Amino acid sequence: MRQITFYTLEDAIASVEDFADGMDCNVPIMAEDDGTFMFFGHGPKVARWICGDKEDDLAFYGINREPNPTSGYLVTIKT
Repeated sequence: MRQITFYTLEDAIASVEDFADGMDCNVPIMAEDDGTFMFFGHGPKVARWICGDKEDDLAFYGINREPNPTSGYLVTIKT
């Protein structure tokens, strides 16, 4: 099981890309009432990791070209 609760926003940001890649979806980072930060939490959203397009399943769809993956990126929410 992966860690989803962090004591600092920096720790959450450092872990969010790998977590999002494993889940293959965008991941919100929420500020919790106890001062921690949590992926898919209950508090207000402070940031969101937007997954990139890995294009690792082209052959499955019969596409015969070199993959052109795009990387994901972080969007911060102004509070």
